[in-house]
Amino acid sequence: MSEDYFADMRGQLNNSYGSLGGEGADEMDQVVVKPLDRAGVHYAARCHFCGQKNQIDLTWPEIAYVAQGQQPEQWVYDAARGAMRPNIGCCKCHVVMMFLVTPDECMRHLHAGEAAGYLQPGYVNALRQRLQQASAGYRR
Repeated sequence: MSEDYFADMRGQLNNSYGSLGGEGADEMDQVVVKPLDRAGVHYAARCHFCGQKNQIDLTWPEIAYVAQGQQPEQWVYDAARGAMRPNIGCCKCHVVMMFLVTPDECMRHLHAGEAAGYLQPGYVNALRQRLQQASAGYRR
């Protein structure tokens, strides 16, 4: 039998999320990385609870800590996802934002910041050495 059970829907989907596509899905999970500057990296993300747009600013030292697998102060480690998040709330409803950042992502930002001239040449390597020395005596 060669019936097309989806003939009435073909051509109507937006090629992004299949039948779950549309404005709701696009707005809920979209995180935008804004251009880097001397202060660090800026993200725009929507609250998963109320939908309010929030700006999340990460400083270069915070990014460097996460890039090395270290947890900055006031951050939370999510073991299930292997990522960290700043412990910040939504600007409207104050529910904790589930905004996760991985070490690989932070390392890419550090290299981009160095290439753009926002960080001194050799900053990434110097910080890596300093963090390794600081954590040398620490054992779990």
